[in-house]
Amino acid sequence: NGVYYATPSFGSFSGAVSFATGEDETPGQGASNIMALHVEYDNGPVYAGVAYQRQRPQGSGGSDKFTRINGSYDLGAVRLLASYGHVRAAAGEKTNEYHLGVDVPLGRALTLSGGYAASRTRLVGVTGSKRTGYGVALAYELSRRTTVYTGVHRDTEQASTGVKIDRNTVYAVGLTHTF
Repeated sequence: NGVYYATPSFGSFSGAVSFATGEDETPGQGASNIMALHVEYDNGPVYAGVAYQRQRPQGSGGSDKFTRINGSYDLGAVRLLASYGHVRAAAGEKTNEYHLGVDVPLGRALTLSGGYAASRTRLVGVTGSKRTGYGVALAYELSRRTTVYTGVHRDTEQASTGVKIDRNTVYAVGLTHTF
């Protein structure tokens, strides 16, 4: 149950807005809903985007809010990527997220990608956990619409005391096809 509108391109600018309601309304409690919007600039080697989303759970007076800023610059031999995200949960938890990445073409159809990300969560003024991670991937375009890929991602979560809480390693192999 949602509505989505994407603007036509105005020069190098475009945007979209959406609103969706849940089917979970009960007497005395309103339905959950999600509202999202984004604006982007895409011209030659430069890309920049800003997005915002608000999620309101059923019957809740509060909302979870997400803000994201992304950008990239294509130098030809390499494309640089960066993003910043901020999450504010209804319960007062706040998370700041950062990402830096690079895409390196190794031929007409082969791309090597790498990235580093970090996030820090605060619980109502108290430092919560810190998570860092990195990933490396290799993608090969079989055609304009089909790509095979492989990669590895590793992340670590630390408590505010510096004690490691969790460490994960994920391996991926896959095929994507765009219709």
